Amino acid sequence: MTLRALFTILLCSIGFLANAQDDIDTTHVYYEISAQANIFFDAILYPNKVPGGAGIAPVAIDVRGVKFIRIEKTEGEVSPFTDSAGTFAGADGGEYGLKTYVSGAGALSGIQHDTKVMFLCGAFMNYASGLDAAFPASNYTGDDNKPEFWPALNQTFYIGDGRMDNGEQQVFKVPNGAETLYLGFADCLEGDPSNYRDNQGSIKVSIILERKKG
Repeated sequence: MTLRALFTILLCSIGFLANAQDDIDTTHVYYEISAQANIFFDAILYPNKVPGGAGIAPVAIDVRGVKFIRIEKTEGEVSPFTDSAGTFAGADGGEYGLKTYVSGAGALSGIQHDTKVMFLCGAFMNYASGLDAAFPASNYTGDDNKPEFWPALNQTFYIGDGRMDNGEQQVFKVPNGAETLYLGFADCLEGDPSNYRDNQGSIKVSIILERKKG
């Protein structure tokens, strides 16, 4: 290959990348998520009867038209215990020799992680999907370093700090038909969602929403 041909290919590649980037609209949004934000809250029929408290409603983000979501930055710490000494951790969750195996509620699936608790999690839903039956909990043990997540509607999924161990951003694909992304925590730590009353702290998160133009 001649130097001129190589230079031409390079220019074309740069032009393609620029055009691809021009086709994307990005929006930056910021939220503070309380440790008492219950990802399952809206699906609990009798929140006043939940042992240890049902917590509060999760953060809700309008994702209509959004194709991909990335986490730009997280800060803050949360704890699932009243006795908070040594139990605070960031958005990726804590490792206290405990595990998360929270049952689903309503249309939302449960979620499982064999080594972490109180990690930031999400769920995509729309009005119609809220009438569906929940499917089994997904196990996210060992998935902390996946580059991409493709959750389905009504699937409670692991978000954490949105980055792999090497610092690269993870990508979360918004499922077709999704209207709302809910952000919160799955607590109890095994069984039905519960025991949110003694949770402490909050996570601040900066989120990038990517939409295709047009």
